[in-house]
Amino acid sequence: MRNNSELEDEQLRQIEKTSNKNLSKQNESMITLRKPKIKKRINRWPWGITLISLGAFILTATIWYIINIGDVSFEQLLFHIKVPIEAAGFNPLKSFGLQAVIAALAAAVLYYIFAKFFLMKYRFRVRNILLVTGSIFMLIIIIGLGQLGFFKYVKNIFNESSAWEEYYTEPGNVELIFPEEKRNVIYIVLESIETTYADKANGGAMQQNLIPNLTELALDDENISFSHSKRMGGARQFGPLGWTAASLVGQMGGIPLKLPIDDPNAFDTINGEYLPGSLMIGDILKEEGYYLEMMMGSSARFASRDDLYKMHGDFVMTDYSNLAKNGYIPIVDGKYEFDFWGINDKKLFTIAKERLIKISQQDEPFFFSILTVDTHFPDGYQYEDRERLHHTSYGNSIMWSDRDVVEFIKWCQTCSFAENTTIVLIGDHLSMDKTFFEGIPRDYQRRMYNVILNSAQDLPQERQYQRLFTVMDFFPTCLAAMGVEIEGERLAYGTNLYSDEATLYEIMGEAEFSDMLDSHSSFYNDKFLYNIVPTTRPSYAPTQRPSYAPTQTSSYGS
Repeated sequence: MRNNSELEDEQLRQIEKTSNKNLSKQNESMITLRKPKIKKRINRWPWGITLISLGAFILTATIWYIINIGDVSFEQLLFHIKVPIEAAGFNPLKSFGLQAVIAALAAAVLYYIFAKFFLMKYRFRVRNILLVTGSIFMLIIIIGLGQLGFFKYVKNIFNESSAWEEYYTEPGNVELIFPEEKRNVIYIVLESIETTYADKANGGAMQQNLIPNLTELALDDENISFSHSKRMGGARQFGPLGWTAASLVGQMGGIPLKLPIDDPNAFDTINGEYLPGSLMIGDILKEEGYYLEMMMGSSARFASRDDLYKMHGDFVMTDYSNLAKNGYIPIVDGKYEFDFWGINDKKLFTIAKERLIKISQQDEPFFFSILTVDTHFPDGYQYEDRERLHHTSYGNSIMWSDRDVVEFIKWCQTCSFAENTTIVLIGDHLSMDKTFFEGIPRDYQRRMYNVILNSAQDLPQERQYQRLFTVMDFFPTCLAAMGVEIEGERLAYGTNLYSDEATLYEIMGEAEFSDMLDSHSSFYNDKFLYNIVPTTRPSYAPTQRPSYAPTQTSSYGS
């Protein structure tokens, strides 16, 4: 028989054994409870990886933007968000997309390694990790928006300016007297052509003159070319006039192109509405019996350019789509041939000659406009069968365009319609190829090219120099070149450069004029975007409206 001491020892061993089992189960339970926490923490990594990757993508795109473009306004980006961009020949994603994707993947891998071997090792709380990651992401967003001019744009929303109404001249209230024999017009808008491309001796900034033929036209005493200096120069670019669509609006209607960010329907082109409250040169010439045609090698749907020309003058649109339907573009591998933005300018000018021969045989006067594209950013169009004239691709496209444009002009001057036809050449905006201009002095003033051939009016050369103007001034100036008398010499925000009247740019000065163009204006929105008659009118504005002035239910473009 065991004594009491042995029984007690055995009971203690049983208790200890049971305790160890219970402790083991508790440990297993604790381990089991811990596993979901670890798993939960790991599952949150994708949020950090996503934010870091997206931030790297945006940062790479921003750096590419700063290096290559830099001068595109936020209004331009907003415009292209709100209007059609299909059929665009240039897609920025193709230029920086690969680098941005590589940067995003590299950032994701580095973040994963950092999180696994550092953050998890030292048990940083997931909440803190996401807080730091989110802060980095937001910082990248803020930097990117700052470079795009977003904060400046928002600031200007609260800067209401009365100058918009004070300086506006309603074109529909201005008497316009056309000559008995109305002149034809060939109006060529030159993509990104500026006087900077000329050599220094002629007012440019290059060692080699990239536009020798256009320079010769501008400096010819028989032609008229307005300049900001005593040498070849041109129009100053401001934000809401600084891209093709905005420049076309400025040239045709004497107004800039501005869009309110708080109203997504403010620029509704679905029904063909394009600045319905404005009166443009197409509206006027249509009323005067002109045949109107706009030709371009790209798609007119890009940036709703077809709506602009249909709404204001009901232009015949001859663009890439129209040319394809009419057999001008060959079919390759079952698809219409597509070069750069559509068809190159060499082909476009060949077709333009055919069109001009045909329309010049009609009884009515014509306004025939062409929009070139070969010199579009980046690099321009590269012809494989042409001799290289410059060490850069973009320089080649400029020099080839210089030859093509002037060859077309010389052909026009040999035609039967030449004597009664005024030719206008004007650059739409400054080139966006920032890297191409890295070598020019920082204080050099870049300007858009312009020249008028066979003008109905003469103008002494000294009156063509040292003028401060924008493309908006070419609305009345083009009419004056056609021999039209303009009461008061102003239309919208444009001034006739043939006259002695100062432009708004000259009256206000650069700082004040720039502030006005950047500022918010209820008058601009109500007048041009919404076509609402303003409650107050300038004291000098007559009350009678000519028959061609647009009304609330304008039928132009129908």
